[in-house]
Amino acid sequence: MRVSFNCRDRVLAVFLACLPAASAGDEDTGWTTDHYVPQEAWEEGQVTIPPWPEKQNLLEVEVDRGGFPFRVFIDSQSLEVGDDGVVRYSLVIISTSGARNASFEGVLCNKREYRRYAYGSADRWHRLAGSQWQRITRGGSDGYRYVLYRHYLCNTAGLNPRVEGILQRIRYPRDVYLDD
Repeated sequence: MRVSFNCRDRVLAVFLACLPAASAGDEDTGWTTDHYVPQEAWEEGQVTIPPWPEKQNLLEVEVDRGGFPFRVFIDSQSLEVGDDGVVRYSLVIISTSGARNASFEGVLCNKREYRRYAYGSADRWHRLAGSQWQRITRGGSDGYRYVLYRHYLCNTAGLNPRVEGILQRIRYPRDVYLDD
């Protein structure tokens, strides 16, 4: 069925006539655009590099990523949720040959991003200058970060995570891969 040009013009005129009323507010509730409070721009808080992770504080995180040949640990003593909403933690990754990589990182759950603040060598942290927030991707060599984000560090409700909840998910994982 073909719509005539005149009918289209009438529909457009009715639509345009309704726009000012819709943008002005809602007469029934009294709501207007004056009630809108803009959100302040997010700003990251001050970051303090924690002490070097001690072996007795490392909690192994179950990261079964098919062929991922490393063991992943989070230092329970460095885990924090900042006032800015960033989950920060020391991460230790150990290869099958025993080689270790350490980094101090943060995850911004509501944006699915991570940032490395420092890397470790010889039991010392080395701050990374100018590191940027990066998207957490599901695959590739950094796929373990997706597992950390999705199953341990961030909760599925989108609320600010709590340290106690994160530690419980790490210590007592419950079939974290059933929905992947």
